[in-house]
Amino acid sequence: MTEYTKVKPDLDFIRSIRGLGGDSLKKCFQCATCSVVCKLSPDDAPFPRKEMFWTQWGMSDRLAGDCHVWLCHHCEDCTVHCPRGVRPGDVLAGIRAWSIQYFAFPRVLGRTASDSRFIPIYLAAGAVVLWAVAAYFGGMGVSAEKIHYDRFVPHLALYLLFGGGFGLMGLSMVLSGRRFWRALSAGTPPPPAGASTRKSVLGAVKEVLFHSRFRFCVEARARSVSHLLVFYGFAGLFVVTSVVAPLAWMGLYPLSLWHPLKILGNVSGVALCVGIVWMMVDRVRQDRGRDSVLFDWFFLILLLILGATGMALMVLRLITEPDPVPAGYAALAYGLYFVHLVAVFEVILLLPFTKFAHMVYRFLAMVHAARAGIPVGGGRADEPPRKGAGSS
Repeated sequence: MTEYTKVKPDLDFIRSIRGLGGDSLKKCFQCATCSVVCKLSPDDAPFPRKEMFWTQWGMSDRLAGDCHVWLCHHCEDCTVHCPRGVRPGDVLAGIRAWSIQYFAFPRVLGRTASDSRFIPIYLAAGAVVLWAVAAYFGGMGVSAEKIHYDRFVPHLALYLLFGGGFGLMGLSMVLSGRRFWRALSAGTPPPPAGASTRKSVLGAVKEVLFHSRFRFCVEARARSVSHLLVFYGFAGLFVVTSVVAPLAWMGLYPLSLWHPLKILGNVSGVALCVGIVWMMVDRVRQDRGRDSVLFDWFFLILLLILGATGMALMVLRLITEPDPVPAGYAALAYGLYFVHLVAVFEVILLLPFTKFAHMVYRFLAMVHAARAGIPVGGGRADEPPRKGAGSS
């Protein structure tokens, strides 16, 4: 007797994916070319064919717990070879964006953080909160003769505001990640005997640090460079900020231009800006003739503002070292500093709800796949595309 599986399509999910860049979804006719040409796709559990099928049928529950969605690196190999002009990589990118919104805690921030109607509200709220906290602690004092950033926005206000924001962001990311981990585990058999969580975590950490799986991509292999620039640029600035904060509290700041921390900060700032501009150029190339997706752009623009204003403030410091400060530079310096702080505050608070959360979700997906013994692809970088078709 034939058994049937009843499927109730999630139409809202389908509309969401099409609005998040997967507008070519309905053109797919399941030829499996995408799974055949992708060297990241494992032979025993190929993607993205099955993900395309599940998305066409609105099977959001299957996709929410599918780790292969996060093992895709959006390298465009499948898009280039698709005989129907479908963009499977964009569809999976849309599923990842939907997943971040779906698992976000609180979920309302996940839905609104990349919504054009709410972005001005978030930016304005961040500026108002920063201004109010600085004013409460006796800040907002300005001088045209000598620039004193700590009198404009007291360090104590920054410690409390950014420290509190970082704590809230961390809590949100942990709770969101726990939701995601439960979804990954729900449809997967228990890990095999002898499965090592430690080895799984170390393997995922190695992949994050070196982006080694990108070398199996053909069309967008160089994209790993821009990702690494942004990753290490952001990490370097985080380390510098974490160390400089207590130094400023002890009155040991500002540092000389040739101090190791200052050098690390400047190099990290340049790496961040170069990586983001590279990503933006690549994004424009991908979006040519198509509607841009705000989810892809918002956090990149926010990070670019953060990095660019930080580098501009460093240059202004060199210009404004003489006493008195050259006319007009004080207002520019204070204005840039305020914009920079608002960008930092927004990045901290919105990180779990924007594309930067990929770093956490992809890491968890890699750990889960390794621990559960789920096949992970990765052929030699110089081998031709595999022959044969993937299964659905």
